Amino acid sequence: MLYDYSHVYAGMDSTVDYIARLLSVDPSLKLLEPAEEDSEPLELENELDEIDYVVIEDSRHEFSAGAVDGGQGTIIRNNVFQAGVYRAGYVKFRGGERTDEYSEKLLMVNLTRENCVEIYAEAFSHFHGGYPAWIPAFGETLGAMRRLAEEKAIIECLDNLKAGDLLLLDGSLRGDGYGFIQSMIKRAASRQINVASVAKANSLLWRGGANLAAVIRQRGDELHQKKSWYARVGRVAPEKDQSWLGNIYIAKLNPHSGITFRVDLSRSNKKPPSDIFAQLSGLATDPFFLGYPYPLAAVHQMVRLSEDELYGFMMRLQDIALQKGIEQSRWDLLFADYHRILNFDLRENQFRRL
Repeated sequence: MLYDYSHVYAGMDSTVDYIARLLSVDPSLKLLEPAEEDSEPLELENELDEIDYVVIEDSRHEFSAGAVDGGQGTIIRNNVFQAGVYRAGYVKFRGGERTDEYSEKLLMVNLTRENCVEIYAEAFSHFHGGYPAWIPAFGETLGAMRRLAEEKAIIECLDNLKAGDLLLLDGSLRGDGYGFIQSMIKRAASRQINVASVAKANSLLWRGGANLAAVIRQRGDELHQKKSWYARVGRVAPEKDQSWLGNIYIAKLNPHSGITFRVDLSRSNKKPPSDIFAQLSGLATDPFFLGYPYPLAAVHQMVRLSEDELYGFMMRLQDIALQKGIEQSRWDLLFADYHRILNFDLRENQFRRL
């Protein structure tokens, strides 16, 4: 796919203009630190000896699968300013072939601690209408903008699916504070479209701190050698947390893969879990991503931002700044980051003692 960066390049002049204004302000001694994010451990209701391991059978019905994901990246950032880019999209597969794809144009946003609330509220209102009940912190605004783009892609994808099809999401299946995911699941259920969410990273822990997926995988492979299987590991009791909208599983989707994934299935799905896992297993046969549903891998590749892209944007932005008269030393005063030097790959370069 050829990417259109025109929207990003068009926004760089305004980024540089803001940087120039930032450099004209006398520095202060105010210390700004990001707030720590509070999180509670997820407690599941099942005990380990209560878990059933079910062998996945082959899917016998044709279906389409649509997968949605988003990508974001920071071009430059300090404690008061961030220039970032984001996009989202979806792909649709049927019978092993890609039948449709959609991607938002890559968008650039210039965020400050002063304007981030206004920028997010305007984007939220444009898509959902009204003022958001929750406002992300400065450091979380770029991710929240990406999620709004993902929500638009989810609607586009859902409208392109039919009864019996499968909508694939990334991460856990958890409601949001403004009801989008909850209403989307109801909409999908009314059209008999099933929803599954697959987490690339699994943070669930068993008592004592062991990784839950590893514990389940060891037991599952002992019971069902050289087979695909799934195991429902529990659910979050609604009286404890009503935002969890699915039942939680650990699944090995390909018998030749050594990887298991956490999969959340919507409690509103019309098909039984055995049918949905048969669909997921049928999608997890690509040799490069063996055991992972290929539509999710394909859409991730389509929307992700590579380090080369972000570095290219940063260099172009710096060139514009220098052309507009900002001195290199003044630029470095705002955005010098020794991590870029430390992250340079020295493996192919001989160390030379000075």
